[in-house]
Amino acid sequence: FQSEMQEVIEKLPAVSNRYLTSATNMEEIPAFTGVRKPIKLNYLTDTESNSRVQTFIVHSESKDKLHTLYKLLCTLGGGQAIVFCNHRESVERVGGYLREQKLAHEAYHGGMEQEIRERALYKFRNGSSNVLISTDLAARGLDIPEVQHIIHYHLPSGEDAYIHRTGRTARWNAEGSSYLILHSEERVPEYLTSTVEEYVLPERAPRPEAPQWSTLYIGRGKKDKIQ
Repeated sequence: FQSEMQEVIEKLPAVSNRYLTSATNMEEIPAFTGVRKPIKLNYLTDTESNSRVQTFIVHSESKDKLHTLYKLLCTLGGGQAIVFCNHRESVERVGGYLREQKLAHEAYHGGMEQEIRERALYKFRNGSSNVLISTDLAARGLDIPEVQHIIHYHLPSGEDAYIHRTGRTARWNAEGSSYLILHSEERVPEYLTSTVEEYVLPERAPRPEAPQWSTLYIGRGKKDKIQ
């Protein structure tokens, strides 16, 4: 990314004013940017931001969190949810388990072909699927305004990753929730300084209703004389 940015700046030597924005801090800003004293803009106070996202801990009796995740999704009742995993293989494994449970979902990670990833996002955005299982690839750059729940199946790699993941919910003036599934050997990350409430799963939860919509893909168009 930095090499691409440097190339753009070098090709625009006559531009005297440049504005570079980032949601997270960089440890060191490259010299070629010309930025010497970056300005921090905070549009929300910590109180306002925290009040719009409720954070919960969900305890898993087993290191294998599949059943706990399934029960949580059932408890949430079909709201739009992104489940974050740390590895592509985990995305596939979680997806396979939910498929066995006949729970509608889509998978999204960098090992998939671009066309397949785009179809997954189409279905998630239009409500054909209420669950998107993804690596951190979905934590940045996606504009999906109605995500209600963020589920950290695996703990984020750090505070920045947590911020970007959780930032997929509570967009604009909406509210949302963030769930960290922890087994007995895991602890709440230190960057979550406030007390985090425990979310107790019921013994039984009804299966969430199926999505109200289905997506029909027609791979033909004007070139095929179809309108």
